[in-house]
Amino acid sequence: MIRSALASLAILAALSASGFAGTSYVIVNNNAYTANSVSAYKLDIANGTLSFYGKVATTGQSLGGGILAVGQAITSDGHCLFAIDTRSNDIAAFASPSYKLVGKFSNSALSFKVEGGTIAVSPNGKFLYGAYTGTFNIGAWHVNPDCSLTFIAAYVPSVGADTYSDLGVSPNGGVLVVSAPDLEAAESYKIGSNGSLTDLGFVSFAKVSSCGCFPAAIDFTKDSKIVVFGNSSIFQPSVLTASLSTSGALTSPQLWDLPNSPGMAFSNAVFLSAQAYAGSGFLFVGMDFGVVTANFTENPLSITTANATTTDLVGGLASTGDTLVLADVNLSGALATFRINSDGSLMLLSTVNDASGNPTWPTIYPNTR
Repeated sequence: MIRSALASLAILAALSASGFAGTSYVIVNNNAYTANSVSAYKLDIANGTLSFYGKVATTGQSLGGGILAVGQAITSDGHCLFAIDTRSNDIAAFASPSYKLVGKFSNSALSFKVEGGTIAVSPNGKFLYGAYTGTFNIGAWHVNPDCSLTFIAAYVPSVGADTYSDLGVSPNGGVLVVSAPDLEAAESYKIGSNGSLTDLGFVSFAKVSSCGCFPAAIDFTKDSKIVVFGNSSIFQPSVLTASLSTSGALTSPQLWDLPNSPGMAFSNAVFLSAQAYAGSGFLFVGMDFGVVTANFTENPLSITTANATTTDLVGGLASTGDTLVLADVNLSGALATFRINSDGSLMLLSTVNDASGNPTWPTIYPNTR
């Protein structure tokens, strides 16, 4: 089981940033077909090594790996942990300090049972949202003090039916953004004080010059003004962006080409480093068999290729300090760490393999951005 020290760590963080002393945790949904679970690894950010820390069973089943989506979420205080069971079609909830299973939560209006889906928790920890590929809609849940979930409502984006697999909540907690890849669009919702959603409409990438635009994974700048999307085009190494207006509406769709000598494309994963999140730094883009590191500047907005690192691993990614963690959907249970060099290139540090399943995207706790 994930030890109670994980919850204690959150308390230390509130008291002193030095309390971490170089310790972080990597949490993954194992996406196991018969007996799903969530694993935690201790990350030594000094040398990049991962060591198995603990595992909790969801008692549900997953469809396995494949789609690059964030299948787990943890509240900022570490109190509540959530994981998708795509095959048994529920969200498993765990509560600290023991991370005992609180329950599994589902609703007849919602289904993951096509390609999977994504969950994200609001910054205040009060609400959880899910992208449901099976029912082509979005589910909103209230997070109770005991970490159980209460269904709020299901929402169908105005752009139309799509296999919604990626969503994210803005850092200010005011807006939910959803990718609509098949329709070459993205939708935004205003988040109400009770967690309900008000549709703010969509932005289309279809008419962006020379774009085969299929918005995928999502990240935000710290001020909640810029949204970065992966672009799951097999022909064009690139990312997409849109601006968030003061009302939360998406505007100014743009395409940013990321040419790279290895010829990698299909950018299903994006993650802003702490510096880029704050306004200027590296943007990490997970592509087929490698990572493109881009120079990102928010104002004026600019995204250009800095470096490209080839690897056999393909999956979701996250970074803390000068360490990047990459999951692999092609090799069961693989997680790898890389040192981020000053020029944006990556140096492999370590790889671990957990036979528990096939994680597709890592979450680093605590969030150091």
